[in-house]
Amino acid sequence: SWSEPVNLGYPINSSLDDFGFTIDEQGKTGFFNSNRNGADMIYSFTKGLAKIKVNVTLSDSETKGNLRNVAVNLFSGNVKLETKYTSDNGQVEFVLQPNKKYKITSGNNSFYYKEFDINTAGIRESNTKYYGMSLDQILLSQSVVNYEIQFEEKATSFKEGTDKALQNLADIMLFNTTLRVEIAAHTNSIGSSASNKSLSSNRANAVKNYLSSRGISSSRVSTVGYGESRLVNHCKDGMVCLDEEHAENERIEFKVVGFMP
Repeated sequence: SWSEPVNLGYPINSSLDDFGFTIDEQGKTGFFNSNRNGADMIYSFTKGLAKIKVNVTLSDSETKGNLRNVAVNLFSGNVKLETKYTSDNGQVEFVLQPNKKYKITSGNNSFYYKEFDINTAGIRESNTKYYGMSLDQILLSQSVVNYEIQFEEKATSFKEGTDKALQNLADIMLFNTTLRVEIAAHTNSIGSSASNKSLSSNRANAVKNYLSSRGISSSRVSTVGYGESRLVNHCKDGMVCLDEEHAENERIEFKVVGFMP
């Protein structure tokens, strides 16, 4: 039985008489007959590489609205191939090559940097891939509390398992290269006010030293230690509290205070 014929479009089909279509087993080369130039002739063709497109829509993670006129970068390895700016509907489109690895990035002084990877290995047919990238706003002078950066009791050494949280903080600074931040440390009320003030200052500096060890200039990081002066619960001097309640007051805060010139 025969299936319904399908028009293959230009350049295979024309408005004249096209016939005798054949293609090799790999589907890459073939021949067909046509009288499009006034006489019956045999034409050969070679299938081109897949045309792979990626369409990226940028949005604000808070408002959910699409972001216009924001730069989106296409990388292959560490080489920037192309930069495009989002349209009024927050979209950009790149054309990719088969069997390659790419990275797409975005971010500026208003939004934290983000990236994602694309691998076109094994894609043989032309198509368009759609991705959404939601960016977080950079809010000046708004503190972000980080309870995952933890210290040994009444010490400046980091607890085991804190590396990931510290590296995440370093990544923010490395990816957003113009940020200037303040690192603030807070303690619980156990011990004297003076010793806690000193401890918190030293802990904030310990975080700064970690960032410096990851290649972040010390001029981009300021520190402050508040000791027990800004407790988040009722566990002040003289109050009986659970260990978990005291732990709520032990925290590091990260605040963007400006941008490098």
